[in-house]
Amino acid sequence: MVKEFKYKPGDLVWFMYENKPICGQISKCWYKKSISCVDYESISETERYYVSLTLKSVPCVTKEVGDYGIEDLFPDKEKLLKSL
Repeated sequence: MVKEFKYKPGDLVWFMYENKPICGQISKCWYKKSISCVDYESISETERYYVSLTLKSVPCVTKEVGDYGIEDLFPDKEKLLKSL
C-alpha cells in the first residue's frame, strides 16, 4: 500500500500559531493505521504533519513548532482566514 499525502516535505502551508496566521514549511509527514484493541474491528487512521519556521533573525535556523493534522493546514492565507 502506498500512502499519498496532501502535502510533502518542503511544501509551504498556512496555519494558526500563537493566535496568528503564519506560514511554515512541512519538515516531515507521519501516517499510522491501527485496529482498536477494544473491539478488534474499528480501524483508525492518523495523518500528521510536522511544521517548521525559519527564524528571520537567524538565517538558516529553523524551529519545529509542532505537529498538525490535515484539518489545521491550508495552502494559502486566504483559505486559512475563510476557515476561521
